[in-house]
Amino acid sequence: MDTGQLLAARAPHAPHRPASTLKTLTALTLIPRIDANAKIMVQPEDVRVDGTRVGILPGTAYSVRTLLQGLLLASGNDAAYALARANKSAAVTLDEMNATAAKLGAFATIAKDPSGLAKVGEPSTSYARGLIGRAAIKRPDFRR
Repeated sequence: MDTGQLLAARAPHAPHRPASTLKTLTALTLIPRIDANAKIMVQPEDVRVDGTRVGILPGTAYSVRTLLQGLLLASGNDAAYALARANKSAAVTLDEMNATAAKLGAFATIAKDPSGLAKVGEPSTSYARGLIGRAAIKRPDFRR
């Protein structure tokens, strides 16, 4: 964790779909941008998603902290969309996620969806996700 030295790997630069592991990048990007205590009113479009959901309800306000827990602990795609919308929009969030990945040197990761749902042209590598995970785990607010 301190040095970033790669200790073992098998095809660390092979491209794969990141799936829900991309949620780490979503959280890493949004934690410094949205107040953890702020409330987000869930909209119907936030919950009309494919894949896993934490079960948030439209018309209900949740704290950012609660949505982040749903994002990371339950792999909630609904939480990912609510958080991205609270950060101005999914498009803004994706731009910021890609800038965060590039800043970390995770150039092989291109976010196309804040939840990690498979999109064409959304590759990542285990090496890139390792860089993202390492940056995330260094943040006390992420670990909380």
